[in-house]
Amino acid sequence: MELPQLNLGLVGFDAEAERMVRQHLIQHARQALAENGVVPGRQVLWSMADFREADALLVYGATAIGADGDAIRFRSAQFDMPAKTPLGVDIGEIAQPFAISHPTHLKALGVDVKFYPVFDLSVPASLPLTLRQFEKVLRPLRNLYALAFELALRREELQASFTYHLEYQGRVDALVDLPQRMVMVRPGARPANLAQANWQQRPRPANYAPSHFIRCTLPELTWLFAMHCREPNLPSRYLKKPIFLHVLPRVRNSILYPRHSTLLDILASSPFTMDQLREALSTNDQTLVRDIYALYLVKSISTSGPVDDPLAVPSMPNETELEDRWTLKRTGKELQTLQAGLPSLRLGDSTLTPE
Repeated sequence: MELPQLNLGLVGFDAEAERMVRQHLIQHARQALAENGVVPGRQVLWSMADFREADALLVYGATAIGADGDAIRFRSAQFDMPAKTPLGVDIGEIAQPFAISHPTHLKALGVDVKFYPVFDLSVPASLPLTLRQFEKVLRPLRNLYALAFELALRREELQASFTYHLEYQGRVDALVDLPQRMVMVRPGARPANLAQANWQQRPRPANYAPSHFIRCTLPELTWLFAMHCREPNLPSRYLKKPIFLHVLPRVRNSILYPRHSTLLDILASSPFTMDQLREALSTNDQTLVRDIYALYLVKSISTSGPVDDPLAVPSMPNETELEDRWTLKRTGKELQTLQAGLPSLRLGDSTLTPE
């Protein structure tokens, strides 16, 4: 199966510490790619990202200069870096999986660190172990990615009027309700199990899942796939022709990144080519291609025909009623903090079984 790419955000890092993390990620990627297929579904790739777009965070305590409870301040001279790390963070409000370094220094500043997971860049095994723990906590996201990948492989054979049960070793790990455009995944499922599951076609009403199953709409599943795939497969016409925004992505605000609101505003004003978008936005080309790919997959854009009524496209979509604990709470342009809504699971949580 294809490996998902998870986003790692850095908070408080100086240039040397960031370089060490990047080197660790390169080594981690080489190992994951070498092992892919040997232990299906266990490996993921990690990529450096803006902390506001991160699936998990590392907080580098060595550069902290002060604290008020769990709110830590960092040296301002350290942050002329691509990671755009903030000058402060309240680690008590971070809901993404995270780990801290230099707990003794933070404790001396008055931070109660005894319940926080710790990493140490000077210990070779520390960061790989931390990443593995992150991957366990992020299993719901990885499961959804695996399900999206399997759906894409079967898109020609599935019938839109049926529900499908994904069974592995006699247990239903997921349901795909095509009439309602909804998927439901058992929290304890594993990506490898979903990749090997038998797809059982069931009548449309056979769409019941226990309340603890994670629920996600098909457009949201597709969007999450686009944000975490290794290589966006964007049709070549989007690289050359004007891009028209027809409808906002039908996904909850909480899985949109702050940069998406700017992109939607620009496309809502008039059609733009990729070259024009590159000039108007500060994102790199790879990121822009990924974002256009996501809009393409959820059928929000095309390269033909203008929007019938430009006023029909507001600046940001409204929240949907559907809400799950694991979903990141991102709020577009107004995002100012590192608050999120992933499960309240922490590293070492006894409810997380080994993979």
